[in-house]
Amino acid sequence: PTGDLTQYTDTPDSDEIWPAWSPDGSTIAFSSDRETARVHLYVINAGCVTPCGDEARRVTPPGDVHEFEPAWSPDSEWIAFSSHRDLENPDDILFDFEIFIIRPDGSDLTQITRSSNTDDLAPAWGP
Repeated sequence: PTGDLTQYTDTPDSDEIWPAWSPDGSTIAFSSDRETARVHLYVINAGCVTPCGDEARRVTPPGDVHEFEPAWSPDSEWIAFSSHRDLENPDDILFDFEIFIIRPDGSDLTQITRSSNTDDLAPAWGP
């Protein structure tokens, strides 16, 4: 890192928030409302020629849900995030936010918490 400011995305009329660098430095995960009115999880190659927001790839499956606060596992194999997605009933949403994990390629979406009347937010990995 040179300390220089680098702009990776430039999507008109969209918010691109909660950027998180993978520990191996190769990928940035972030949340964006670039496709819908909902905020979803995306990844982008940190070595792309900037701005390269059009190269960002959505990680999570379609749904009328919000997904935010990505946090990489120490080995860069998983991304934890908060969402109100309901895996048991995909046409429904949960009233509370829960913690999920997913691989950067979009596979193995797994719900980690299932709390009632409590939002589980800001996931973090231990060493």
